[in-house]
Amino acid sequence: MYMSQVERNERLAVGISDIPSTVPLDVLARLPFDDQPDSEIDATLYQEKGQSYYSIFVAVTRLGLLKRALDFVQQHGGRPSLHPVCIFREAKRGRDVRLPRQFVPEMLDLLEPSKFKLKASEIPFNLAVMAFLTDQHKTYAHQQEEYGSALDESDQLVRLPLTQAQKKAKAAAREVDRLEKIARQAVFHKQELEQRQQDIQTARQGAPPPTDEEAIYEFSRYSEIEAATRKAYLDILAFERAREKAELAHEIVLLQHEFQHDDHGDFFIQHTMIYPPDGTTVLPFAPSELADPTSMSLSVERSRRWRFPYPLSEEEERECTLHITDVLTEEGFHRDHYSITYHSDEDEDRYLQLIFSLTSDYFRTQSLELTFKTHRLELASSVAPLPDQMTVVGMKYVSGFAREPNPVVANVFDRALAEYVVLENVWRLDLVMLNNKKVSTCKINSFIALVSFKTKPNGDGELYNPTDLPGWVTTAWHDINPLHVLGRAPCCIKCTQFPSTNIPKYHTTEQCSRSEASLRLEHEEGKDEHEKGEDERQEQGE
Repeated sequence: MYMSQVERNERLAVGISDIPSTVPLDVLARLPFDDQPDSEIDATLYQEKGQSYYSIFVAVTRLGLLKRALDFVQQHGGRPSLHPVCIFREAKRGRDVRLPRQFVPEMLDLLEPSKFKLKASEIPFNLAVMAFLTDQHKTYAHQQEEYGSALDESDQLVRLPLTQAQKKAKAAAREVDRLEKIARQAVFHKQELEQRQQDIQTARQGAPPPTDEEAIYEFSRYSEIEAATRKAYLDILAFERAREKAELAHEIVLLQHEFQHDDHGDFFIQHTMIYPPDGTTVLPFAPSELADPTSMSLSVERSRRWRFPYPLSEEEERECTLHITDVLTEEGFHRDHYSITYHSDEDEDRYLQLIFSLTSDYFRTQSLELTFKTHRLELASSVAPLPDQMTVVGMKYVSGFAREPNPVVANVFDRALAEYVVLENVWRLDLVMLNNKKVSTCKINSFIALVSFKTKPNGDGELYNPTDLPGWVTTAWHDINPLHVLGRAPCCIKCTQFPSTNIPKYHTTEQCSRSEASLRLEHEEGKDEHEKGEDERQEQGE
């Protein structure tokens, strides 16, 4: 199921419809947890085909809701589903039903450290430490290894981008590991201070009473122990809070799997080679590292981007810059040969970008693993450099290309581009999507090609360059498509929007001297002539 950005950020809810109206309301009221507020629950009574039914949805904010919902359906009937809360509210029908609930107001969030003003004597520290140090808390590491996998059309296991829920679950699990280490360090520090104080007291047995200065110093040691006790307790609670969040995040993944609810933010692009037929390539890297000339985003050669598992503050970015610089220095990279920048995308993911001035440095980082605060950074994208005599060209939405790519390629390159370039490789850009845990590939009418520039016939040995190539190409289906070339600005928007049979040379929008009105008129005249010619050919064929 495709979800918009707004829906993706909306809380999920488990809904059950078609519940027989014979089910008592007090039974229906047991589906949500006792301490869930009414704002997270909605029940209605509606009629369908002369029968009365209940429907209810409960926001997923607590562990165990999956089991409660499935048990309810098994015992009382109904049809379960999983959607964002806003979807349930928009699809609401019938009249509201007031459930007989004894609502217990939510307790003060005791896991929020800023709300703690406890004295050391009021902290149940020993009990907390005992539970923390002896707790064999559940780990989802083995389940998380299955995140991002699915079966393709031939039932082969393939890797996929993580869903939004899986990303959150993995990030939450990493946060648990981080806070657990902090809590253990705090507990051990507190125990060390207590042991030191006990050793001092043992050594002072039989000694004269302490002086005023010694008494003040001894009081400061007790104050230090109290502060360490408070910090350790708060760190334990922060760990417990993070663990609950991680368990809930994993349960949401299980909910999505149970109800076949996919929240992939986007499809992803797969490069399918169509030329040469034997599949050979001159590239020393994957085609996914080629800069896409059809993309609107700016690509920087010799750059790689790593994704952070969570947003960073400005202070953390400064700290990360120092850390990454130290790591690269240890790996033998010179500080003058690379730059570090930070970027965000439309999904608000945060990226660390490294831009290298040396090609050798770029390839050395192909298997480089970067971490920050124990979190492993995910390599998200790379843009490899090309030799000066090579570039990448591309065309989007070429009629017939998905069905018959080879004739289209031959038509485009043999007729329109053979004078300027030598064709090395061509890839069709396929969309790969996930539907109900099955991978489906959609062949689309777009491609990119790796080409080498030919020498100009002037005898000086000068090569053609990107601006020498045509701006538009007529395909075998008489469509006029703009040619995207890496290394030059996009073609004129006006001439692309209103193409005509009189194809101009390459130029940008700023360089265009023709008015939109004249282009529109010429486009309509050319369209009429084309349709008239098609009618005449059909009549001759008949």
